[in-house]
Amino acid sequence: MDPNDTYEMEMKKILLLNLSEDLFLDHELKISENEPIISENLLATLRLIAMTNEELEQYNLSNLDELFSSIVNIDNEQRALINF
Repeated sequence: MDPNDTYEMEMKKILLLNLSEDLFLDHELKISENEPIISENLLATLRLIAMTNEELEQYNLSNLDELFSSIVNIDNEQRALINF
C-alpha cells in the first residue's frame, strides 16, 4: 500500500479489500478486441483503494454508485494502476 497512508487509512483499505473478497467481488482481466481491459467494477475498486481519507469520507451507501462515473485524485489513480 501507500507508505504515506496513516494507520487508519491502511485499515480502511484492508477492510474494503476483505469486504470485496467476502462478497466474492473477484475481478478478471479479459483482453479481447474492442473491449475495455479494466471493467467499471474493477475501476471503482481501484478508486477506493487509491482514495485519500478525505475522498473516502465523501462516500456512503447512498452515493457509492458515483464511483463508477467520478474521477478521484488523478495521481492516486495513476499510482493504483501502476501498482496493480
